[in-house]
Amino acid sequence: MFDAIVRLFNEIERLNLNYRIQLIDTFEVSAWDHFLIFPTPNYIECRYGIFRLTTLRQIQIDSIENRYIGRRVALKRIDHSRL
Repeated sequence: MFDAIVRLFNEIERLNLNYRIQLIDTFEVSAWDHFLIFPTPNYIECRYGIFRLTTLRQIQIDSIENRYIGRRVALKRIDHSRL
């Protein structure tokens, strides 16, 4: 399971997508973000703390990439939902 989650988040990072997580013991979800690391095989770390993989209820992925090109260039929106 860990390898599949690592591959998923590597693909999310490659496509520059945002995600949010929901833990088992709460109905609240985190804010959309793109920072995530795996400090050890059974844990993930995001801006909201360090969590065991077994405490994740769901991972929601925003399939719209907002690419910032420059200050005078309009924000480019790319829809990855067909991938």
